[in-house]
Amino acid sequence: MSNRSLYLSVLIAISCLMLSAQTNRGAISGAVYDSTGAIIPGAIVKITNAGTNQTFTTRSAENGTYEQTQLEPVYYNVAVEHPGFKQKLIDKVKVDTAGNTRIDVILDAGDIATKVEVTAESAMLNTQSATLGSTVSQRQIEDLPMAERSVFTLLQTLPNVSGDYFGETGYVTQTPESPVAGFSFNGGRMGSTAILSDGANNAAVGVGRAVSTFSPDVVQEFTVQTSAFSAEYGQTGGGVVNVTTKSGTNDFHETLYGFTRNPYFNAAPYSNATVGRPISSRRQTQAGFLWGGPVWIPKLYNGRNKTFFFFAYEPQWMSDGSPINDLLPTPAFLQGDFSNAVAVNGGITTRDIAAKSGAAITGDATIYNQFGVSGNQLTRLAAPASGQTYLPFPGNIIPKSMIDPTAIKILQYQPKASDPYLLSGALNNWLSNRTVTSSEKRYSMRFDHNLTNNHRVNFRYTHIPLDAYRYAGNQSTNVDQVNSLTSDAQRSNQFLLTETWTVTPSMVNDLRLNFYRADYSKINPPA
Repeated sequence: MSNRSLYLSVLIAISCLMLSAQTNRGAISGAVYDSTGAIIPGAIVKITNAGTNQTFTTRSAENGTYEQTQLEPVYYNVAVEHPGFKQKLIDKVKVDTAGNTRIDVILDAGDIATKVEVTAESAMLNTQSATLGSTVSQRQIEDLPMAERSVFTLLQTLPNVSGDYFGETGYVTQTPESPVAGFSFNGGRMGSTAILSDGANNAAVGVGRAVSTFSPDVVQEFTVQTSAFSAEYGQTGGGVVNVTTKSGTNDFHETLYGFTRNPYFNAAPYSNATVGRPISSRRQTQAGFLWGGPVWIPKLYNGRNKTFFFFAYEPQWMSDGSPINDLLPTPAFLQGDFSNAVAVNGGITTRDIAAKSGAAITGDATIYNQFGVSGNQLTRLAAPASGQTYLPFPGNIIPKSMIDPTAIKILQYQPKASDPYLLSGALNNWLSNRTVTSSEKRYSMRFDHNLTNNHRVNFRYTHIPLDAYRYAGNQSTNVDQVNSLTSDAQRSNQFLLTETWTVTPSMVNDLRLNFYRADYSKINPPA
C-alpha cells in the first residue's frame, strides 16, 4: 500500500469516528463555574444512572465545559467536584430520547468533603439544539387515553403533526393496518417518516409504516423531531419518530394488567341521523405480564449494577362488525327473466316493487346480448358497427340455453330477500353483518449488560403477529364483495444488538446490528 493510500485510509477511519449515527440515546452537557462566574477547568463530573448505578466520569475542559454522550434516556444523578470547592450533587437529571440536557454547575468555595445537594429542574427550553420536536414522557404515556393501546395514537396530540392513525389490530373495512404511515410531519409526505426503535431503523421499506409496534407498558418514552434535525436523519421526508423501550433496573418491577373495550361502554360513532343511529360494536381485550430487573440466579450470579432484563407478554383479541345493506335479485331474475326490470338507486328491481316501496326509477334495465351459443360454450359476438349497439334479449329474458346449470345449483345458496325498504334513498331487501376478528400474542425481551462503566451491550427481540379475518354475512351473495374482502396475515420480528464503548469522553464507538423482517399478506378468509 502506498503512503498516499495509507494516508487516505487513516483519514477515512478518523472521519468515521467523528460521524454521528442515528440513535435514541442522549447527552448531558454544560459548564462548571465558581460563585463569581469564573470557569473551572479540570472539574470531575460523575454521571450515574439512577436505575442501574452505571457511572460515567468526565472532566471539564479548559473553557469549563463538559459533555457526556451515549446516555440512555432515563434519570441520572450528577456529582461535580474540584479541590477547594464543595461537592455539588444534582439529582433527577432527565435525559430525553435523542436529546441533550444542559446542566450548568456553580461550585461554592469550601471543603471538598462538604456536599451540596440539589434537585434538577425540568428545562423549559432546549438551548443545545435548534431541532424542533417533542418528547412524550412515560408519565404522559401512562396517563393519556389510547383507544387501541398503541403509543402512536399520541402522535395526534403533538404540534406540526397531522393525519390519521392507521391501526394495527384490524378493521371491518379494508383500511390498511399501517401505524405512522398516515401521518404528515411538518408538511412532509405521508409514509416518508424515519421511524426508529432504540435507535435502529423500524420503518417497512416501500410501506412507510412501523414494523415493530409497542404497547404503552413496553415504551419508556418517544421523541418526535419535525424540523432542523441533524444530518444523520437526512433520509427522512418529514420527521423522525424515535421510540425507546423499557429496560431492567436494580429493582424488580412486575406489571399484570387487563384492558377491555365493549359496546356497553364505547362511544357511538358520529352521526347526524335522528333514527337508526349507529353503535360501536368493537370488542377488544388485551392482557399483559411484564417483568424487569437485575439478572439474579441464586448462589450463581447476582446481576445488580451489571446485568438486567425486561420481558413482556401481551396477548390480544378483537372483534368488530358493521351492518351490510344490499339489494338481492328476485326469483325471476335468478332464472334470467328481467322482463319487468328497472334501475333504481341501489341496483335493479322490478317495476312493481319500485312503485310499492316508493323507490325512484333512475334508468333503463335493458340487457343486451354480447354472446352466441356454440355447443355448450359461449362465444363473444363481433363488435357492432360504429353508431350501432348489440341487440337486446327478446323480452329482456336470457334464454335457458345460455345459463350454466352449475350456476343454477350455486344460486340455491343465495339468501332469501326480505321485504324491500329504503335507506338513505337506496332500495334494499337484505340486512347482514360484515365482521372482523383478530388475535395475536406479542412479546418482547431485552437484556442489558455493563461490561465496564464505559463498555456495555444491549439485545432486544420483538415479535408482533396479527391475523385479522373478515367476513361479510353469507359470502355467496356478492362475488365482487367477496373477492375484495381479504383478510390480513402479518408477522414482524426485530432483532437488535448494540455495543457501546466510550473510549474517551470525546471518542465513542457505537455498533448497532439491526435485523427485522415483516410479512404483510392479504389472504382469503378461512371457510
